[in-house]
Amino acid sequence: MSRKRPGVRDRAKQAASALVFGKEVTVRTHGMDKYGRIIANVLLPDGSNVNNELVKDSWCWWYRKFAPKDLAL
Repeated sequence: MSRKRPGVRDRAKQAASALVFGKEVTVRTHGMDKYGRIIANVLLPDGSNVNNELVKDSWCWWYRKFAPKDLAL
């Protein structure tokens, strides 16, 4: 998250936690990025995608360049 907007990172973390807390999730990995971080989708028991929900609610963003076939975003 942006360093120019203090507190946004904490609120985004709270939003993510609210979606998954107390739930069993499925993590589908897709490899690693150039910084060595795992790239994955987090799915809830009802099949909804946590990643997509966070983008939809403007807590994070995505780049079409890296997900050109993702029509949901």
